[in-house]
Amino acid sequence: MFRARYAPLALLPFVSLSAACQTDTVACQQDSDCFLNERCSAGFCEARPSVEPDTGNDADVPDDLDAEDDTADALPQPPDLTTLCPPSQRPADSGDHTPYAVALAPTHACAVDLDGRLLCWGENARGQLGDGTLDAQRVPTRVAPACRWNRIDLAGETTCAITIDDQLFCWGDNRFGQLAQGDFEDRPYPTQIPGEWSSVSVGPDRVCARDNAGDVWCWGNNGTRLNLLGAENLQQREPSPVKIIDDFYALDLAIGEHHTCAVRRSDRQLFCWGDNLQSQIGPELGSAGSASPFFTMRNFNWQHVSAAGDHTCAVLRDNEEGNLYCWGDDAAPYGLVAPDSEDAPHNVGAEGHFGWSIHTSTTHTCSIDFNIDNQTYNGLVCWGDNSQGQVAPTSEVASVSTPQRVDLPDTDVYFAAVTEGVTCALSGFPQQLRCWGSNARGHLATGDTEAREGFVTISLAPR
Repeated sequence: MFRARYAPLALLPFVSLSAACQTDTVACQQDSDCFLNERCSAGFCEARPSVEPDTGNDADVPDDLDAEDDTADALPQPPDLTTLCPPSQRPADSGDHTPYAVALAPTHACAVDLDGRLLCWGENARGQLGDGTLDAQRVPTRVAPACRWNRIDLAGETTCAITIDDQLFCWGDNRFGQLAQGDFEDRPYPTQIPGEWSSVSVGPDRVCARDNAGDVWCWGNNGTRLNLLGAENLQQREPSPVKIIDDFYALDLAIGEHHTCAVRRSDRQLFCWGDNLQSQIGPELGSAGSASPFFTMRNFNWQHVSAAGDHTCAVLRDNEEGNLYCWGDDAAPYGLVAPDSEDAPHNVGAEGHFGWSIHTSTTHTCSIDFNIDNQTYNGLVCWGDNSQGQVAPTSEVASVSTPQRVDLPDTDVYFAAVTEGVTCALSGFPQQLRCWGSNARGHLATGDTEAREGFVTISLAPR
């Protein structure tokens, strides 16, 4: 699972999304330049037939929920996708494909460019790429070009994104109601969740989001212990948003395998809910966990939290002497929390290292370094499993137990994403999207699934 992270705009070289909007007939070079229900003909987009029914949309249901696979034999027919966003909120056609954000999941990857176009690639068995098909894509493929996208997150085989005018859409796997449509049918195209939203976090089988009023909502798998979503008296599968916390104004949301955490903006306090079998919520709470938000890790001021598997990592707001902390399952032998340590939380920051953000998967973790004195980014450090070269691509060691600086071509790293076996980062000026690690599912966007050594630079331009 990956949480997409957003650096303050003032610190980025250039992240404006305010280009002029496209309102006339759309020019194109290929079908992916058009809306999902259009095709490219004679240099312009024109209507095409609806998505044809398809089959083969099977995947294993997670062990903690013995639910039937409710996926229909035929793909649901998409709505008129040209009306997803009004003309004033459609991407400009400036040709600027500089990457702005990236997100990773074990099966696929997505990125947004500076014009607000959203592209995804990788596996697509449940429609998680959002192109209206179940076909895998080995290069970045445009998703719903009728909208200008701003925030993205993905996990498992589900993708969610928020437009620049705060509209939330999700697509892909819906076996637990992750798409918030009131049913359990997968959708291979964006489906809207009513309301206005400021942030979203996708877990392996559930979703949480904060609306513009400051309330936190969750939906999807509530688990066999009925404590994953964060509210009492819920169903095992909740296919519609459930309000978890009023007026919380979550600064950050993070979903692990069996728990969820949120940082309250007003006082930077941390609240978590779900299982606590590995102390992933905190040592103050018993193994039974909590079915409602629990105030944990008290007397700390947090600015950023990340969760994966059964462990949690977070960044303190004001502590220049090592502000990275992790707790929960150490996932031996990877040393995700701390080798031979039972402390919670455990400081994992190297001396002199100040973490700006932290990004964790079930097997490795990375943090963007930040120079407080001159307010600049200062590279990327990673630790954990290195069997695919996802931590230290130039090293042959199987695992790295303490934070190690990644030897990227650019030291100014603005944005990072991790998933099992893969790491990506935005760095340099103009920003470059570089990924490294496993390519077994096409995460490196090379057009195939062949292994690659070292860093691979990924272009978001049409191919």
